Amino acid sequence: IVPSFVGQHIHKTPNPEQNCTLRVDRITRVGSSSQIPWTYTKFPTLKIQYRLTGNLANYKPRRPYEKIISPPDKIEHVDIETQEDCIFWFQQRILQYGANARVLQPDWLVKIVMESLNKAHSNYQYQVTGSR
Repeated sequence: IVPSFVGQHIHKTPNPEQNCTLRVDRITRVGSSSQIPWTYTKFPTLKIQYRLTGNLANYKPRRPYEKIISPPDKIEHVDIETQEDCIFWFQQRILQYGANARVLQPDWLVKIVMESLNKAHSNYQYQVTGSR
């Protein structure tokens, strides 16, 4: 596409009439994007349990695959079981909740989140003390 403005570093005035490659009136037919039919596939999921406390203790699940597993009389925390297909986005959500979230199961995911939090803490520790 040829721009229709005169730029500071362009010494020649562009011709917007050259923008003919994307004109709608030149489209003669629209076909399918490919001959391969689309199929719906479910990704494998992992059952994860986590606990929310503090300001998030009254959290109500918004996602369809989350359910509360803690007894209703517990008001200081809420335990949630979820089925996740992407561990990365779950980990980002837990890290976003900060000190109000704790992964309970599986143990290997607990270690991953703990290592991420320890690394973040050490980054700030260096900034505060000025030494490693």
